[in-house]
Amino acid sequence: MGENRKAIEDFTEAIKLDSNNANLYSKRGKSYLEVIELRLSLKDYDQAIKIDPSKAEYYAGRGDVFTKKGDYRMAIEDYGMALQLDPKQSADVYYNEAVRLLKLDK
Repeated sequence: MGENRKAIEDFTEAIKLDSNNANLYSKRGKSYLEVIELRLSLKDYDQAIKIDPSKAEYYAGRGDVFTKKGDYRMAIEDYGMALQLDPKQSADVYYNEAVRLLKLDK
């Protein structure tokens, strides 16, 4: 967990230098997700998508945040967008989407 906190600090400094770099927001969002700072993680993924809405990995990351929050409908929407943008996404995205669909059926 300490490494993620250090990464968050480093990404924050990098964002101060390059606030239009979507990848920095995405990486910090992933670090926030690792330490269960879901609100901050979601905010960073939203910003990454705002800057560059063409990256499937940003939608997949935000889908992971929604999953942790228990918001499976939004997770499915984001995983679907990730697959639409990059149909060759890893099996993880397909797996995550299938799990969310099963949870919605319950």
